[in-house]
Amino acid sequence: VPPAAGEAITSNNQRSFVLQVIRDKIRVLQVSGRPSWDERFLRQHLKENPNVDLISFFILRTPNDAPGASENELSLIPFPVDELFTTKLKSFDVVIFQNFDYRPYGMSQYLTNIRDAVREGLGFVMIGGEQSFAGGGYLGTAIDEILPVRLESGEFSETQVLPELTAAGRRHPVTDLTRGTGSNERLWQELPSWRSLNLTAGVGPGSTALVVDGRVRGGDGQPAPLVAVADVERGRAMALPSDSRWRWRFAMHRDGGAAERAYHRFWSNALHWLVRDPEHSRVRVLPDKRRFEVNELIDVTITVRGRDYQPVPSAHVRATLDQAGVGTRGVDDLSTGETGAARQRYQGLAAGAYRVSAAAQAGGESLGSGTGVFIVEPRSLELDRAAPRPDLLAAMAKIAGGRALRAESGAWSNLVLNDPDVVEIDRRRNIELWDNAWALVLGIMLLAAEWALRRRSGYL
Repeated sequence: VPPAAGEAITSNNQRSFVLQVIRDKIRVLQVSGRPSWDERFLRQHLKENPNVDLISFFILRTPNDAPGASENELSLIPFPVDELFTTKLKSFDVVIFQNFDYRPYGMSQYLTNIRDAVREGLGFVMIGGEQSFAGGGYLGTAIDEILPVRLESGEFSETQVLPELTAAGRRHPVTDLTRGTGSNERLWQELPSWRSLNLTAGVGPGSTALVVDGRVRGGDGQPAPLVAVADVERGRAMALPSDSRWRWRFAMHRDGGAAERAYHRFWSNALHWLVRDPEHSRVRVLPDKRRFEVNELIDVTITVRGRDYQPVPSAHVRATLDQAGVGTRGVDDLSTGETGAARQRYQGLAAGAYRVSAAAQAGGESLGSGTGVFIVEPRSLELDRAAPRPDLLAAMAKIAGGRALRAESGAWSNLVLNDPDVVEIDRRRNIELWDNAWALVLGIMLLAAEWALRRRSGYL
């Protein structure tokens, strides 16, 4: 607030505050090889999510089909391969390949674009089906390099699959379907089973299996992965070698809708993890509160998690303190304890806005970074003594030529209040706009013009 002329105290004319900026929309490209229940329910979930901007393609005919008509007579639009995977690719946050075989569309050269985009920050999901994983010809391609699972000439089978959380899956944000409101592992056990599986050779290097079927063995002899994730440089990838998650969505009336809620929560978690939502960051910087006073002790907790979201003890953390408009105020090297947390204390900071940036590493491997912000405010006597002061109010009233009265004194009934000025209107005049000669002339001219136009056009 601009200071007024002669204003004695201007320190309370402004106040800093922390504003949390969230992502407006997650832009998703969904490409499905054929219509299915799994495709339908996923597309419905994405369309109904107000935080998602969806571009969806599902293939109803391939270039090998013979429709018996020319291209310009068909209502189906051609699949815009070149536009999607060159000029428009970087406009998406997440790309989903769902039971999609790229080979009929001459896409080999575009798979490299997708791989490079994932390494630069794109999220990529491959969902199972007959035309997915090895069945879609992805073995040995650029997509194979970023998938969390290793491909082989594995088969797609329609068989009962029992999802089971791994140790990493019990802690990972993608598979947390209860968000602390109940037993997550029990919920997974009670959800409907899946009925299809793309058999793979297990998880790849640096990847993590979150959900497996312990009864089925992959090519590496380990339990077959059903949900696997991986960090790919700046981007992330997810593999879902089954196309029957729709069974959760289909059981909307079972157990009070628990399976349907689990379906929506799973995909919501997956999208936020793929776009690196700060809530799912492996390195988090958490000040004890958002506002502190000058000379108040400021404690900041830094938590560090590994790829499997397990606490990382003895991780090296470098914490940098920056003040807005000033620059770096300090750099501290910390080490996490057994719980994967480190604490840093600041004292004697001047009033202003501050940011703590933390970068963690362990064993020579970067574990990521995170930031936290807080405000240091000058001490305010005005706020320290916010209780009413009758003596001060009486002095102010006397200077202004008034009186100070207490609410319980009963003196309010004796106050003489001036009635407001009242203006009464007791005259009214109505003017009919059409009740004049000019209105009659205008009406005749319009009718004559209409008659002339109709006669010239041959209607009379």
